[in-house]
Amino acid sequence: MRLVRHADLVPQPWKNGGGTMREVCAFPPGATLDGFDWRLSMATVAKDGPFSAFPGIDRVLMVLAGGGLDLNLPEGDHRLMPGQMLSFAGETPAQASLPAGPIEDLNLMVRRDRFSGQMVRHRLASGATLAPDGGVRAVVVQKGAVQSAAGLLGPGDTLLIGTDTAVRLVAKAEAALILISLTAPQRQR
Repeated sequence: MRLVRHADLVPQPWKNGGGTMREVCAFPPGATLDGFDWRLSMATVAKDGPFSAFPGIDRVLMVLAGGGLDLNLPEGDHRLMPGQMLSFAGETPAQASLPAGPIEDLNLMVRRDRFSGQMVRHRLASGATLAPDGGVRAVVVQKGAVQSAAGLLGPGDTLLIGTDTAVRLVAKAEAALILISLTAPQRQR
């Protein structure tokens, strides 16, 4: 189990100047954009523009804060408000626009031949507890605060969870959490 503080994430500007990205973690550790099996990051989207293409990658994108994100994909348009998410293939052409200014998002990318990934938003009342199941590999606090064995997590903080680690979270205030699950595909015999 490892706690990653939002305040410790280093913003890196996008090549197109449309925002910044903060990598939370990647697997295997130290993997580049061309070599990760899965990657979790947060971004500030500051300008309208196209998403980068990631062939062979499945993406799950959730808006964490801001006035919403409009995504134009070949199969249709999607408006994502805070707490809403969308899954799509990384090679899909995606055009983003910001109807009410910059947004913050959470982005899970998985190499589809090695993993599948899912994000689920979960609300906890103050004082409530949550023990995520064994498939959950990370918990991101969208709002509120939760106590874990690794420390107190606030908005934007992430708890990375090992495959054999039991976790118990206690809400110190009403909280919205994003549970990130990763599974390896079943191999054919």
